[in-house]
Amino acid sequence: MELEAVAALQGITFQAGDILLIRFGVTETIGQMTGAEQAAAMRSGTMCGLDGSKEMVRWLWNRHFAAIASDNMAVEAMSLIIDGVEQPTYELVLHQWASRQYSFLLTSSPVNFPGAIASPANGLAIL
Repeated sequence: MELEAVAALQGITFQAGDILLIRFGVTETIGQMTGAEQAAAMRSGTMCGLDGSKEMVRWLWNRHFAAIASDNMAVEAMSLIIDGVEQPTYELVLHQWASRQYSFLLTSSPVNFPGAIASPANGLAIL
């Protein structure tokens, strides 16, 4: 299981009630694209994420996470191809988490939109 390998590499021990956050690198990838490229990527129906297998569901259930969040469109995967290369979850996570800081307080703050009555989720990690 790739998530177990990543957790072991990061020195993480999962506990009941943890919030599992997975950084796939989607924000950075989309941010480097032009508007037309972003639109095409969103229409492609491809996105990295967790495998939708019964094994993955069982693994998540047995860890008793309070919530799961990621930086992609949905936590589960669709086929993501960047520069013609399929991107496995494990490699994306290892590549993007160069800071080696894996435990933190997760909170949220509203985005400052003057006159707005709501805000998109704005997750903050306090190290």
